[in-house]
Amino acid sequence: MAGRDLDERIENLPEEKREELEGRIEPFEQELEEELFDQHHSEIDNQITDDEAELSDFNVIVSGFLEQDGTDYTFIRTEPLIHEQDKNFDVLVAAPSKGVAVLVEIERTLLDRLPGKVSKFEGKMDVVKSNGADFDVDEYFERVISTQPDEIDYVLSSQHLAESDLQDAAAAEGLNFIAWLLGSHGNTCRVKDFIVKEDETAPFDGHADDDLRDYIETELASGVEKQDYVSFTYSSSKYLKLKHMSITLVNRFQRHSEDGSFTYKDWKQLFEADVDLYNYLEEEKQTLFKRYIKYAKEVGVIAVEESNGDVFENEYRVKSRATKDQEKLIDELMEKMARARMEEDFEEAVREKKEEVVTELEQDHATGGTTLFDFEEIDSEEEAADDD
Repeated sequence: MAGRDLDERIENLPEEKREELEGRIEPFEQELEEELFDQHHSEIDNQITDDEAELSDFNVIVSGFLEQDGTDYTFIRTEPLIHEQDKNFDVLVAAPSKGVAVLVEIERTLLDRLPGKVSKFEGKMDVVKSNGADFDVDEYFERVISTQPDEIDYVLSSQHLAESDLQDAAAAEGLNFIAWLLGSHGNTCRVKDFIVKEDETAPFDGHADDDLRDYIETELASGVEKQDYVSFTYSSSKYLKLKHMSITLVNRFQRHSEDGSFTYKDWKQLFEADVDLYNYLEEEKQTLFKRYIKYAKEVGVIAVEESNGDVFENEYRVKSRATKDQEKLIDELMEKMARARMEEDFEEAVREKKEEVVTELEQDHATGGTTLFDFEEIDSEEEAADDD
């Protein structure tokens, strides 16, 4: 309604006033577009950087347990129990043959706001212990690791922690748990474990399985090769997922073929071959795919090559003129995301500026171009004439 009213007001202006409006709005739009583009591009870039820093912690754990000799424990998946959005651990490690699961929560730092982080961690533990999720936790474990674990270890981890502070926080919460100190330097990563108890006499010995404790102390504490296995998780920002998925799809289907397209089946096979979708449930994969396609279409990154009436049956293609140059492709993706993100802010700011200028032009037209300043000048001239 407000937009139509503004359009009518502009239409009712004399032609010379409409030309003046256009002349004043055009440079404003150019300056605003550059300012908003830089702002939103920077914010998206910062979010992706934060996501990638978090994934570095994920990859310390994945590198320590994926296909490692000398242990029955293996990396199972990222973000188990994702259905319970607010009570979700970050990594699941398990030894199904031993009936042991390890749920790991990752914090960027445990050097600040520790009581709140420990309390949140306890809440996640309670959901699993009480089977209080929106779905059956036991059934979930059956689907993911083919057994209901007899023992579950709960681990709070970070690259930045102080053992004494954790002990104080555990005492305040009346909580027993395991802490992992994650380390990463160059191509090497390490994990060191601590037992955190509510008091010194609490009957808690850390990991349920001595073999896991021994593996951490003898192998992971010494260091293993770190690899960037995980490039996104279910809850990573849409910006990171669009960037990584689009680059991977182009490299696989379009780098050597201008006509390369993909379907959901292709997408799933591609990312299942990586670690990103390890042991994800089918409904989780479908949700990820639908969200990617929806956002990619909104920002002009994806085109439907062949519509078959179903998001999972359609054929898609990444829209890019830089399929053979990854740096240019990244620039294209970032620009499209930034321009789509800034659109609403741009339109609102331009509308407000037009409102301001149109009001001024209407007032100017109503007074015949005469302002209060003009009247003051006339009065001054008449007074000067009277003095003469």
